[in-house]
Amino acid sequence: GVTSIPARIPTGYQVITADNVDDPEVAQYIYTAGGDEATSMASGRKVGFLAGVQDPFYFTMQRGAEKAISRLSGSELVVQIPEDWNATVQTPMLDAMVARGDLDFLFLAPVDKEAMVAPLQNAVDTGLPIITNDTFIGDGDYANGPVTFPISYIGSDNTLGGKIACEALAEAVGGAGKVYIQNVKP
Repeated sequence: GVTSIPARIPTGYQVITADNVDDPEVAQYIYTAGGDEATSMASGRKVGFLAGVQDPFYFTMQRGAEKAISRLSGSELVVQIPEDWNATVQTPMLDAMVARGDLDFLFLAPVDKEAMVAPLQNAVDTGLPIITNDTFIGDGDYANGPVTFPISYIGSDNTLGGKIACEALAEAVGGAGKVYIQNVKP
């Protein structure tokens, strides 16, 4: 069956800098993989990673996935990164990863929350477990919204992230002045 959790689960936050990264109060927000039981259960897996586009954000995500998979004995990460942020580019890559038939699960950053619904539905229908990250599909409500097939989503709260960034910016400019904020869709 499908279960749902709230759209947002506050876990707290800390702005991490080079000066405070070793502080125990900050370290609690830094993920570290560990635990022999989980590692032994996950060893020997083949994991697919389909990024959104070739850019530093996704290259960083890839490095994190590579580091995590390196801790799992005999496991392999299969990576595909589209050159363009476009569902017509990402969909055939998704289809090819699913068609391999040897992946234990796939995680990806969908490039379009509407256009990727049908391709992800097709992928899930093969029995491949899928986790989306950074971008939810449909309206993000996987229990009561238009997307009800079993899929998971992991992402940050970008609204809160923007608030934190703007508060830091306001403090940096002394609470007054002109600022330029640019938002891009890769």
